[in-house]
Amino acid sequence: MEAYEIKRNTKVRVLSDEVRTPPSSLPINKGDIITILNEDGMYCNCLDKDNNRVYISALTEVEEI
Repeated sequence: MEAYEIKRNTKVRVLSDEVRTPPSSLPINKGDIITILNEDGMYCNCLDKDNNRVYISALTEVEEI
């Protein structure tokens, strides 16, 4: 399932081998667990395990936890 299809405030595991993020975002890797907050254009706003704001491409493959 792609990130833009996930409901708000849902924890997911990243399945994509290469995760696209904007230049100012912290890196996200395959297997990371994040919380999707909302879709914002071509990126999804998320929180990582340390509650840092991160952004991933809305087309990133993820699975709900």
